[in-house]
Amino acid sequence: MIKLLTAIFVLVITVPCFSQNEIDSVLKELNAHHEEDTVRYFLLKKLAYQYSFTEPNKGVEAADAAIELAKKLHSNIKLAGAYSNKATNFHKLGKDSEALSLYRIAVNIHLTENYKKGAANAYFNMAYVYFDIGNYVMAISYELKALELYKQLNLVSDEADTYNSIADNYMRLDDYSSALKNFMHALNIYQQLNLKANEAMVLSNIGMTYHALFDSAKAFMYYQRALDIDEQIQNKTNLAHDYEHIGVLYDDANNADKALEYYKKALQLNEEIKDERDIAGNFVNIATAYNKLKNYTLAYKNMNDALKIYEVLTDKYNVASLLNEKAKLMADCPESFLITLKIKPSSRYAAALNYQQQALQLAKETKSYLLTAQILEDISSTYEKQSAFSNALNVYKQSIALRDTIFNDDQKKAITRLEMQYDFDKREAAIKTLNDKKQLLASQEISKQKLIKNISIITGLILLSAIVISFIFYKKRKDALVQKSEADFKTQVVETEMKALRAQMNPHFIFNSLNSIADYIDKHQTETASDFTAKFAKLMRMVLENSEQKEIALADDLKALELYMQLECFRLKNKFSYQIIVDDSIDEENTLIPPLILQPFVENSIWHGIAKKDGRGEIKIFIQKDGNMINCIVEDDGKGIKESKIIAEGKKSLGMKITRARIDILNKTKNANASVNIISRENGVRAEVKLPLEVSF
Repeated sequence: MIKLLTAIFVLVITVPCFSQNEIDSVLKELNAHHEEDTVRYFLLKKLAYQYSFTEPNKGVEAADAAIELAKKLHSNIKLAGAYSNKATNFHKLGKDSEALSLYRIAVNIHLTENYKKGAANAYFNMAYVYFDIGNYVMAISYELKALELYKQLNLVSDEADTYNSIADNYMRLDDYSSALKNFMHALNIYQQLNLKANEAMVLSNIGMTYHALFDSAKAFMYYQRALDIDEQIQNKTNLAHDYEHIGVLYDDANNADKALEYYKKALQLNEEIKDERDIAGNFVNIATAYNKLKNYTLAYKNMNDALKIYEVLTDKYNVASLLNEKAKLMADCPESFLITLKIKPSSRYAAALNYQQQALQLAKETKSYLLTAQILEDISSTYEKQSAFSNALNVYKQSIALRDTIFNDDQKKAITRLEMQYDFDKREAAIKTLNDKKQLLASQEISKQKLIKNISIITGLILLSAIVISFIFYKKRKDALVQKSEADFKTQVVETEMKALRAQMNPHFIFNSLNSIADYIDKHQTETASDFTAKFAKLMRMVLENSEQKEIALADDLKALELYMQLECFRLKNKFSYQIIVDDSIDEENTLIPPLILQPFVENSIWHGIAKKDGRGEIKIFIQKDGNMINCIVEDDGKGIKESKIIAEGKKSLGMKITRARIDILNKTKNANASVNIISRENGVRAEVKLPLEVSF
């Protein structure tokens, strides 16, 4: 029988599984937040994403609600994100054409809005759908589109994921040299990024490629390297694949009992994970082992269990493989078993050929030459058993011609070049492992000799007791200090948040604004007073709402900041102009920052720089991406630090002091490297606030 070796598609590895408690938590937040704003949108989007792993029907409902809200918010990028979420749930429900249609809509919106990452993700997900339905050529074409965009954005981890998926599709098309090339690209990137789970996944895939090339020694070497990493990090999904692959090697060595042991380990893990596709693969391989042990009843049962799953998933490749295996079992099993299937022994070959012809048609549709060749060879064998020797010979010739196409000299040379290219790295790794083992053995021997020479059993026990007692006292003292430190830090956070709110609700600004409104009314400038009052009220409401959030969308924060500058410019009789410039690579709607973090710097620029300057001034605000940080810059052409009265008097801005405290708290809570830097310029001041780049999904 054919053992199932399915390459690991990276999305299957990296997606999480959400518990009901996590879903309930989001539902609770939704019920408490009734306002139809950005916060509610992200909660709906998060819920749709979580439901896709457990109840995709409910995921579709949540995605529809997110779509309607995105339309009300007039945000095309949010709308595209909601469409993608709905498509993901449709794919989980097996509605692949509907899923592809929605992904295409999402791609078009993202490209129109120049949001390349969103378009790349949608392309990648479309490839995943095509992979699942067995259209590997289309899958590769969309992965290449995604790869091009990821490279433009320098998203290295996403590049590696895409290389791995491209290789997986080449495996299904029996193009092993292209598969190895792409797997190696992915492996190098994952090793550089120290992504252990992904590294193990690709090692397993490379092992599978060599297995397909009948190089069992290399296959086992790569499987073992993958297993070592997965056992270390306890990645259940990867471990299940490792057990499966090693089981197949034992199966090939005709050790069916040992193979069955590993297959059942893999099945147990996949049932815990609830991965239907891999569960089906386990059933196929378990059937293989039972067939070798001549337990035809269990072999046939497991084959049918697998076939039901693959038919629901519309996986033509594996449906074809299983139909062929059922045919072979019918052709070879004892007559007593045929009777249990209600098949006459005289009709066994006709029934087998019927299944094999169905399998051949499906294999041709997948464009997998190796599977097609294997099925042709098995059809030839069935004809031979039927004594239809002419038919057997013709079909066998077709099989040989296909195999010659797959294993031609050019492909063998390409694989050899790849082996030579990576051979040096493998030798270095082997030498390092050997040296580590030698050093460990030497260290253990030295410790043993010192212990025998210098320490008696009684002395050791006394010393150990003293250490334990000391450690208990030390731990109690340390725990008390940690608890005190945490309490102090929480108090500091609360106090800083209160101070930040007071700074943003600056009494001088409020009183001056109210005086301006009164002045406009006294001068009978009612239209101006009304406009000023509306903007002032909107700003106060935004400040109060934003202060309740730890982080808000960059777009919302910039709106509040612009409104503040409009009011101050109004009061100062157009004393200054301003510009807000955001990099194209930054998604304002999905990038999160602490609320009103820049307001104190803008306030300083207005009142300590431009207000005291002769003539008009200008304030520029730049939002730039700097690696994994976002650099927020406030720049003015005012009096500058040297001439600023506040600095000359040795005082510090209360707002800036609070901002620095907020940055310190951010660094502690998120282990970040945020910073504030004030730079004196020839004309004016430049304030730079660097924050960790955070994007909501």
